[in-house]
Amino acid sequence: MKGEAMRDRAVFFDLDDTLYDFGVCNQAAEEASVAYLREQLGYQGDRRAYHKSIYRYMDAIQERLGSDNLACHSRTLRNAMFLEEEGYPASPHAGRLEEIYWEVTFRYLAPEPGIIGLLKELKKAGIYVGIGTNLTAFPQYQKIARLGLSDLISQIIPSELAGFEKPSAGFFAYCAKEADVDPKDCVFIGDNFLHDVTGSRALGMKGVLYAPDRRSMSEEVTEQVARERIPVIRDYRDPMVLELLEIS
Repeated sequence: MKGEAMRDRAVFFDLDDTLYDFGVCNQAAEEASVAYLREQLGYQGDRRAYHKSIYRYMDAIQERLGSDNLACHSRTLRNAMFLEEEGYPASPHAGRLEEIYWEVTFRYLAPEPGIIGLLKELKKAGIYVGIGTNLTAFPQYQKIARLGLSDLISQIIPSELAGFEKPSAGFFAYCAKEADVDPKDCVFIGDNFLHDVTGSRALGMKGVLYAPDRRSMSEEVTEQVARERIPVIRDYRDPMVLELLEIS
């Protein structure tokens, strides 16, 4: 029963760009969104212009409502803001654009090389495996299911459930509480240095950066990783990963 005896350790993973390639899915989904805009409304912009607008509205929502307010993740809201600024009706197109985005994203999902094998090793070792992710519950649960990882995950914790967004200490404290583990006995693996590594380390967790070869690290991050000896995973298939996670 939770609270009676804490677990020895737990391993948390971020989801987007940690368990699958977000860039591939996002590009395909945005291209499909722009195709819809052109066909239905005569939109003349390209994917880059659309992408820039959608993320600008995300920043605007966070600035107005606060960084822990989940409204920033609503693609319906962000698309509505985009449509209104472009002079198009928000209804019914904002909702349809969100549907298209997730339909295409789910279609392009593919697990990162080696992640299924690693999760199986963690499960075999009896280690609690959690997903700690900034987003609402529906798409993140769908991603885990469609990636074929449901049976290998102990719990999914979206920021919608935690009530905080990474890198807030409240998010990581909630993860540790749900896992029944002391933060110092928890590993958090993710691709975002600020959100996943800095945030988890601030609470006493062992933050590990996932940085596959396809993704370059900034000079600042590279220097900090070296200076603070922060563990970096380049490939989940590397045998050193099992040693890093203390799995024999």
